[in-house]
Amino acid sequence: MSPHPLKKSNYLNIDTKSYEQHRLAVLEHFLDRIKDQIILVTEEGQLMYINQVACRVLGYSRDELLSMSISDIDAHYQLEHWREHWEFLKLNHAQTFETAHISKEGKQIPVEVHASYFLYEGSAYNLSIVQDITERKRTEKLLRKKIKNWTKTT
Repeated sequence: MSPHPLKKSNYLNIDTKSYEQHRLAVLEHFLDRIKDQIILVTEEGQLMYINQVACRVLGYSRDELLSMSISDIDAHYQLEHWREHWEFLKLNHAQTFETAHISKEGKQIPVEVHASYFLYEGSAYNLSIVQDITERKRTEKLLRKKIKNWTKTT
């Protein structure tokens, strides 16, 4: 069995800074390869971390997204609504909800967001795992249409 890739004892010959850099690089590598979007947002609504999946889905480069706020990619979370969401998240520590993200081309993408509130070194963050639910919404719409047609014929 191979050694644990993030265990510090595997890197005894390197300094702590190099170990931390390696650990962050490994973590980013894996976060960029999962199927869901990962978005880290500050209390002010500023995007602080975006994985490659979010970049691809939204059509922006990572640098472009990191210069944006949540209200730039989610029409439902303009700053006045962001404060309400933040306070709810702060009290409840987690929330799952549906919203729509807006791509660079202006396309609305239905998403399910699993948001979690975290404190780190005195600063608060919202870590969201975001799933594109376009296909699910399409299936629900088709199912509603079939049910409506079925009830008309019975």
